[in-house]
Amino acid sequence: MTNDVASLLRELTESCTSASAIHVDHLHCAPCCSPCRITNPNRGNVTGHFTRFIPFRIRNTTLSTIHKYSFPRALRRIASLAPTQIPNRDLLESLRAGWENESWCGRTDYLEEVVKWAAVTPGPILECGSGITTILLGLVAGRRGIPIWSLEHDVNWYERMTSLLHKHRIPGVEICVAPLRNYGNYFWYDPPLDRMPASFRLVVCDGPPQLSTPGERYGLLPVMRDHLGSNTTILLDDTGAEDSVLLRWLAERSATPKFFKDEASHSFASIVLD
Repeated sequence: MTNDVASLLRELTESCTSASAIHVDHLHCAPCCSPCRITNPNRGNVTGHFTRFIPFRIRNTTLSTIHKYSFPRALRRIASLAPTQIPNRDLLESLRAGWENESWCGRTDYLEEVVKWAAVTPGPILECGSGITTILLGLVAGRRGIPIWSLEHDVNWYERMTSLLHKHRIPGVEICVAPLRNYGNYFWYDPPLDRMPASFRLVVCDGPPQLSTPGERYGLLPVMRDHLGSNTTILLDDTGAEDSVLLRWLAERSATPKFFKDEASHSFASIVLD
């Protein structure tokens, strides 16, 4: 990291700290040591808050430098863990801080739950919407021979994710281009059911986009019904006890939900199908 960027980050840190917006856990300026890791007290959108304090003309360069150093280093550290180990919170936060699409990135509490289940699930994993969880699933479950099938409707993002998986040699992940299809009273992915495993043991569900998809994430259960057996666990991000999609699922299939809230009152759930 250049001294100019490091100086800029120090100056921004002082401003941000006085505004109670951001604090820096550690800041190293040597090219080969730990990169800057910037965290927000409520675990929210780190770079979103950060960019408020950066002039537009240098914003992209600064954030690009953070991403360039933080993401690959965190990824290498996770990949170096023994198969029986899972990444701790600090590692997940470092990986998340380096992720360039942070506004669409699961929060750290959700990522912790994802890697916990990925480390123990005995069978195939289905992911609805690719992203940072795809990387983690490959590093944690893919390394132990568990296949991961990820559905992605955005062709440009599919190509970006495919390139990332290849570049960093993430094992076990099959990303499928699955455009959103009209099923009548809802839209959902059009998955390659004939090629997919007969049964998935874990589902990581953060797609399709809730605000722009009729029916939101409801289609998971009716479309994938024959591939979701008893004891399948669904990790559903951005949900709560009054979520209309979850209520529809529970009305149609017996299941046991457990709800979680992080420090910012962001909620998600694990749902075990009966």
